[in-house]
Amino acid sequence: MVDLNEIPSCSLFPCLQDEWMESIESRKKMLHLVSAKIAEQYINLNFNNTPDNEICDSDKIFAHAKCILSLGCFYLEYSDSIREGDGERVLRCWRYLLPMFHSSRRNNYALESLDLLFQHDFSLSPRLAAELIWGRFVNVQGLPGRNIPNDLHNGTSKQIVKNFTTRIRGQQDRESYCQVFKSSWCY
Repeated sequence: MVDLNEIPSCSLFPCLQDEWMESIESRKKMLHLVSAKIAEQYINLNFNNTPDNEICDSDKIFAHAKCILSLGCFYLEYSDSIREGDGERVLRCWRYLLPMFHSSRRNNYALESLDLLFQHDFSLSPRLAAELIWGRFVNVQGLPGRNIPNDLHNGTSKQIVKNFTTRIRGQQDRESYCQVFKSSWCY
């Protein structure tokens, strides 16, 4: 399109104009086709897999934009899987993170992700593997989509207890500490 008054052409996806009148199966098939073409064109699924000479010859701004979009989509996937408390999706994200950490020479993170995947797949019993996956989230509010990571919840709880105990000052006995601990878990 050169001008704002020009009618956009649908050269990439022909015959989409009348697709809404088709059956549900054909619409799903067309939706998968269109989304796959968009993902292939604008999202880079191979982290650090492009040779340097190919980047020098091609458009660097487009390659950078693809990288930013890819990592942004991955971040949204990871944070949504935590909010929903979906341990299987978090594990898939960690499987994707392992080669990313390895190729960017983040060896400690790569070892941690390898340790998590090794524990889940090989060393733990099925019961402990399920506990490893599903015991990573806490839903304090009880509403769907409001999960937070377990370590974040523990850190927040410790900070709240520390704030309450510093306010006790002169009344440092067992009853006042019990009252602080009871009240701090009710947020």
